[in-house]
Amino acid sequence: MATKTCTKRDREAKNYEPSAREIRRACAEIRQGWSEQERRKRAGLNKEEPWTPPRARIEYLDDEEYASNW
Repeated sequence: MATKTCTKRDREAKNYEPSAREIRRACAEIRQGWSEQERRKRAGLNKEEPWTPPRARIEYLDDEEYASNW
C-alpha cells in the first residue's frame, strides 16, 4: 500500500485525518521542545522524593523472637 504525502490543501480540508506516521512525526517535534523536567513529569517520574527503606513495626514480633535476635 502506497502512502500519500499530506499537502497543505489536505490539512486545510474539514474532513482531514492525519496518518499514524504524521501523528508520530508531529509528536516527536513537540517532544523535542520539552525540558528534562517536562519529560520526567509526563513520564510520571516527577516526584523528587528520596528513597527510604521500608519500615517494620517491632510490636509485631513476640518477646521470644525479639530477644533471640539480639
